[in-house]
Amino acid sequence: DVVGIARHAMSSQLAKDLTFDRLWVHDCEAPGLMALDSLSGADFGGSSVTVIDSLFENVRRTGIYVAGSSAAITRTVVRDIEGDAGTDTSGRGIYVEESALQTGHASTLSGTDSLVFRARHEAVRVASASATLTRLAILDTLTQASDDLGGIGLGIYAREETDTPAEVTLAQLGIDGTHEGGLAIEDSIVSIDAMGCQ
Repeated sequence: DVVGIARHAMSSQLAKDLTFDRLWVHDCEAPGLMALDSLSGADFGGSSVTVIDSLFENVRRTGIYVAGSSAAITRTVVRDIEGDAGTDTSGRGIYVEESALQTGHASTLSGTDSLVFRARHEAVRVASASATLTRLAILDTLTQASDDLGGIGLGIYAREETDTPAEVTLAQLGIDGTHEGGLAIEDSIVSIDAMGCQ
């Protein structure tokens, strides 16, 4: 477990089960935190990451990225995410998708009592993965800097490569101030309970 640390320019690629408590990740030229099941073509099994009472800000491409792994995020803020350092594309706050290698490791996200603020392109994206989002606030989602496209609060999709539907449960979700739209759903299964979107 990692408890009560603040780091400058930190990006993590995780192969084991870890808990981060009161973590501050800021001013990175890379994603803030990545939970992966594969890297450079090698399958090393899914990760399991718990993030509590933490802050991710001013990182690039993605605040928290999950692929072929699981992440539980509680009372955490992800804000001011910028695009890729080379292309200025993307800038998502939280992104969970099935493994690009199709390893069979499940991709799951649990997000509770958290905030995604001033992300780019999509604040939260779930692609061919499972997610439960409860009391999550998504505010002021911007377009990606490269082409001024996007600006969606929550995108839920099946990845084109596999057509596997995302399965998402939303409860007491609030979305406000998005550039293009609050919620986008395509070829997926979504359950919604008490959602506000402006």
